Amino acid sequence: MAPSDGGTNGVLCASICPSVVAAKCAHGPATEADCESGCQTIQLGTCGDEYDALYRCAGATPVYTCDGAGFVAVVGCETPQAALTACLAGGG
Repeated sequence: MAPSDGGTNGVLCASICPSVVAAKCAHGPATEADCESGCQTIQLGTCGDEYDALYRCAGATPVYTCDGAGFVAVVGCETPQAALTACLAGGG
């Protein structure tokens, strides 16, 4: 799904990463470049559908916070966030 988007996912990563980095989570990306690289890797990997579902949930003005473990979380999107986390943990 993600690879056929005509390159818009890269633009999405660039647009969300300043806010993701600004959350300053202990286990979040340290720089926008790190964020963009990780974001694009997830989008193009086997968890791309879960990623897409999370960011459809997040909408045009997502709010980021740190979860209890210090990872970046999207406020109000706990279910798709959990699905993405489970996919990534499963080696997806």
